[in-house]
Amino acid sequence: MQTLTIKVQDNFIQDFLTIIEHYKDKVHIAQDKFSASEKFKNKLI
Repeated sequence: MQTLTIKVQDNFIQDFLTIIEHYKDKVHIAQDKFSASEKFKNKLI
């Protein structure tokens, strides 16, 4: 696997996760340890 850093606007997180849900067997998403957004924590695939 390769690591890629992306920035997603808070109001687009849910849409982004919905788009990539189809690929969840190929993509692992984890919250950045430096992220301050609490909204993101419970929405990880």
